Amino acid sequence: MLVHRVYRVSRTSALQRYGGVAAGAVPEDGLTDVHRYLVLILAGQEVTIDITFPGDQAWDGHRPMRLACGEGRDFPAGDDPDAEKAALEASYCDPQVREPFIAALALASALASSA
Repeated sequence: MLVHRVYRVSRTSALQRYGGVAAGAVPEDGLTDVHRYLVLILAGQEVTIDITFPGDQAWDGHRPMRLACGEGRDFPAGDDPDAEKAALEASYCDPQVREPFIAALALASALASSA
């Protein structure tokens, strides 16, 4: 099952999760983002998988992974996950605040991959 999570990002949480590049793009009062992850049923148990950032945490094939986002409200995806995520972003996020953060996340990920 694909899941979208609406969550708040503070500078402190961005620094801890994503590093200084991403944290620098977070306004003082934070921002709202929408994250996507997967829940599998493995041996009868729900297992969370999040492969958002390469190298952050490899999945061992058994245990749930730590999500690359904070606590928030989850929305199970339906038949059109991309449209549903876009609708959540339109409802919960300020694009003028969120888009620079997403660009900084991409840069931070690229820098981590090349290191």
